[in-house]
Order: sequence, then structure tokens, then C-alpha cells
Amino acid sequence: MPFRSLITLALALVLAAPAAARDVRAEADAVLSLRNVESMAFDPAHAGLFAIADGRLMHWSLFPLELRASLELDTLASDLAISPAGNLFVAGQRWNRESLMLLGGSILAFPIAPGEGIEDWFRLYQVADNAAGISQFSSVAFDASGMAHFGSPVAFSILSVPDDFSDVAPGTERRTFDLRCGASAQLSILEDEGQIYYVSSTIEGAALEFGRLAGPEEKPGHVECFRVANIYAQKTPVTTFFSVRHALIERPPAKEGGPPWRGVLALDPNIGRLYFFEIIIAAGEVLISRALSSEIGLDALDGAAAEGRTGAFGLLAASGDGAEILVSGTSMRRVLRFGVDDDGRLRARGGIELAAPVQGIEISPDGGYAALVTGENRFGAERVLTVLRAPAALPEGAGLPAGFHSVRLLQEELNAAGFDAGRVDGIAGPRTLEAVKAYLAATAERAPDADPDRLRAVIRGVFPRFAAE
Repeated sequence: MPFRSLITLALALVLAAPAAARDVRAEADAVLSLRNVESMAFDPAHAGLFAIADGRLMHWSLFPLELRASLELDTLASDLAISPAGNLFVAGQRWNRESLMLLGGSILAFPIAPGEGIEDWFRLYQVADNAAGISQFSSVAFDASGMAHFGSPVAFSILSVPDDFSDVAPGTERRTFDLRCGASAQLSILEDEGQIYYVSSTIEGAALEFGRLAGPEEKPGHVECFRVANIYAQKTPVTTFFSVRHALIERPPAKEGGPPWRGVLALDPNIGRLYFFEIIIAAGEVLISRALSSEIGLDALDGAAAEGRTGAFGLLAASGDGAEILVSGTSMRRVLRFGVDDDGRLRARGGIELAAPVQGIEISPDGGYAALVTGENRFGAERVLTVLRAPAALPEGAGLPAGFHSVRLLQEELNAAGFDAGRVDGIAGPRTLEAVKAYLAATAERAPDADPDRLRAVIRGVFPRFAAE
């Protein structure tokens, strides 16, 4: 019976496989009642997610979604990130809620207490108001020495402040580094042998600027203005209405004691192409390897041909090692997936089909979580923030997993408490919503010092606006 023997052997191999390998599967959760999501960042230390949404900083723990903090802000966020010291920084622009007027550039700092999360914030730096309302900070990046670096789309310089709040006195003069190629739409930092280097996407020219952040007594080093679209000497001039989006990739050294393997992803929305270039650091300079590069034309991929117009692709997120890369645009109902293989080449890995246009994407540094914001691209439209656990395990070409983790939990616990939420399927249908309303009404008078209400915490996490009303 050779066929039966093969089946028996296959079953034995499956049963002998590690449980963790068999159990890894993609799972989805979602925040279902937001109007706007400006920026996101995963919080690895607390298995959580930060987002600036509806004019507030929100902090969720994940699977299940529990809203740990919700603080009102006066700053529209372009970027937020967690520093090596474990604190959160927000780069953006102040605004007036009543008049909707844009004000000066703003940097907010949020101390994160171990085990307690965020309780308050303070302004670390601001630019004076101006009538044009164009002053802002675009992005924040950190080095290992304890400095936060901020790029601005209206200044040819990088602003640096301590990331541990050791020097936060108002009016303190901050160090700046001059840029050569243009103001910064996006800023990243990399380090090698004690030297700090930067990569900046310029506002104009669809270029990447590479250089070293010189010390106080040092002369500025070599700077390269790298026009991404000209890497293969294209003869036809390329329109440059949009800035290049980029992401740094780093993997452990191939040999013990050797340098790490580095690269940069570059998404050019002007021509709808995704590039990957190896980065080499030699003699204190950052070099781009044109020989070890690869590219993919996004409009040539199955299902994306209609999206190939100028500016269609403008969203890029990647894990730190480049194994999981997500690309999309704010008019698309699909997220394209890619990966950098062991040979340093880009590989297409299908896509994720969605029910509504994408408005934002994010992925955790280790690739363990991804976040997708979807909703119609119009003012006041509802947004859904979907969190994927183990996104790499999602089959190519698949949609999101059916049902949401926290909604299933709500349905189970509401039913157990006597509030009929219907079938436990993870879908927030009318019966589930009515059960949530009934539960909130029945527990509205709960004393503030009563035992923690886990069910209410999950409801606030999944329906933050709904629960507030």
C-alpha cells in the first residue's frame, strides 16, 4: 500500500512539526468608528498600537483591542514614532479647532511610564505662527545615542532634540543640520561604526538625499542627491509632482563580525515603480549600489493596471528586514505585497483585496503586525482601522480574514451576560450593535472605583466614538 504509506508519513511529519509553526495564521481585528486617522506607529514594548485619530492620540493594546489612552491634541500629525528610550514623539503642525486655521510647526512628546502607558503630553518645540499656515514637521527618526531628528517640508535642515527629555526647557536652542538637495518630506536615520547617517526624501525633484550628520566641530561630509527615476538612465523626462516614499532595510551580518546588510526601498509615485537598492557605507560615506538593485513596475501587476496613473501609488510600509512590504494608494481597494529575497531582489507576493479605498498603511518593525485604514476618500467618511496579526501568513491574493477577533470576544461575553449579540462570527451586525448599546446603557451608572470592566474596555477599543456618545 505505497499510497497509504505516503499519507501516514505526511501525517507523521505534520504532527511532528513544532506547534508554533502549525498555529501561525493571519488574524484580523478592527476599530470600527473613526472619522480620520492621520498617522500610526506600533508599540512593541506594550504589544500595542498608537494612532492620531479624530484629533486625539489613541493607544490600543492588541488582540483584544482595548483603548488604554485617548488624549485630545492641538496638533495635526504627519508622523509619530517611539524612541529607543521608550517615549513617543509626534511631528506635525498646530491647528485651531474652532477656526480650522493651521498654525506653526509642532513637536509633541509623550512620556510612556512602564506598565502604565501614556497619561499626558507636553510640547517639546514649536515654530511661530504664520499667516500662510505652511510651517510644519514632516517626520521623526532616532539614533542610538539618544537624539530625535526631525525633518520639515519647508526647511532645508534637520532639527535634533534629546529623546529622553533631559533638556526640555522652553526656548532652548536646538541643533540643526543643513540639507543640500531640498526640504524633507520624509527622514530616516542609520548608523555604522559610531557614525550617524541620514536618508531624506526631498519635497521637489523626486530625489533621495544621503549624507552623514557631522559633529559640532566637523566639516559636513559628502552628500548625494540621488534622482531615483534616473537610475536606469531613462531618456524620457519624468514628472515630479510627488515625493518619493522610502524605507530602510537592515539584516544581520552574513558573517560574524561583518557589517549588516542594508538597503533602501523607494516608491516613486510619479511613475508607479518600486525600487530596492543596496546601501554600502565606505570611508564615512553612504553609497548606493546601482549594480545590486531591482525594480517592479506596479501598473504591470495583475489587477493594478488601472491604478498606474501619476500619483496613484503613494503609501509604503515595510518590516525592518524587508520580508513584508506593503504598497497602496488612497484611491485603491487593494494593498500590494512584496518582499526582498535572500539575493536582495524585490519579489511580488500578490495583494490583499479590500472592500473600501485605502487611506493609510503601517507595519511593525518585526513584521508581526500590519495596520490598514480604509474608507471612502471624502470629508467626514467613516474609517475602519484593521489590524492584522501575522500578515506574512496571509495567502497571496486573499482578502482580510473573515470576522474580527475583538468582535467575536464581545459577542461571546455579551451573550454570556444576557445581552443577545447573535451568532459569534466576528461581524458587527445590527444585533451585535444593539447588544453593545444595551450593555452600555445598563452599566452607565457603574461607580468609577468599581472593579475594572474588561468588556467595556474592549467596547471602547472597537467603537471609541460610539462608546463616547
